[in-house]
Amino acid sequence: MSEPIFIIGPGKSGTSFIYNVLKSSGIYMGILKESNYYLSYPARAKSNYLSEYQEQRIIDISNTYFYNPQIATRLKQDFPNAIIISIKRPPVERIISHYLYMLSRGDAFEPFNEYILTNPALFLSIKHEVFSEIWSRIFNKNYIELEFEHINKNDYIREIFSKLEIQVKGDHKEIERYETQAVKNGKFKSIVLKIGSNFLRRWFPKLFQHVKQSSLQKLFFRTGATRVNKQKISKEIREFFNQYEK
Repeated sequence: MSEPIFIIGPGKSGTSFIYNVLKSSGIYMGILKESNYYLSYPARAKSNYLSEYQEQRIIDISNTYFYNPQIATRLKQDFPNAIIISIKRPPVERIISHYLYMLSRGDAFEPFNEYILTNPALFLSIKHEVFSEIWSRIFNKNYIELEFEHINKNDYIREIFSKLEIQVKGDHKEIERYETQAVKNGKFKSIVLKIGSNFLRRWFPKLFQHVKQSSLQKLFFRTGATRVNKQKISKEIREFFNQYEK
């Protein structure tokens, strides 16, 4: 079996695109896109993890691993020759993308300067080079860092993975069609949920208020913050970090 590949993120750096590239090429990607298996504590058995792949090559995209040096150590112990892939995206761009994504899901409602107070881990993005150095030191030549601005170029991805004995099929347009369909499916689900929430509001107002205050709130109301001024928000976040750097 070829050496396992772990694509460790960080999030909002193109890991979903790479996942779609590989999956549309007929490559087995595990049961879940982001298994996050090694986030568990106490540690789960390696044998359970291997059983997911049924003797197929491990290609695991878990974009939460990048900022966790302890996971780097655990992966090195379990898979000494593993290939580690991370993606370098300008930190503030990544944070803007993350925040806009959370707004679109309805998982963030407050202004960014308030949101980051309850999500201080976002500051880790500014220290990308520090974490990259940790992974590089542990895995040496088996650590590969991709450039975000190049990952959607056919030849770049094809060349990277061909060196890892992975045949990438199709082209960028095919991947775009694959992702466009996923977006359409997501929009359809959002419309259904929106209709459901409006139905509850009109015909069952008491139940509506109960759902809104319960753990089901995100399920029915996550479409509520999709309309945002992206340019204005991007400018505000850049100004925030400019002040932070000073």
